[in-house]
Amino acid sequence: MNTKSDLAKKGGALELASVWISRIDRGLDPDEEKMLGEWLKESECNMEALFSLATLWDNLSSLNKFK
Repeated sequence: MNTKSDLAKKGGALELASVWISRIDRGLDPDEEKMLGEWLKESECNMEALFSLATLWDNLSSLNKFK
């Protein structure tokens, strides 16, 4: 069962993951790559959030055919 703090943690991870996805999309500089690696090591929740949003981001690119 998820506690309130678990849900807050996941929400915070998703919020930061969305920032990282936008940075990855534009290209990371070496300092950002290091910060991303450190953030991912902090919590399994961070990695799950990043990969979940990365999958969504990739799927959204398929919408380009409707332009």
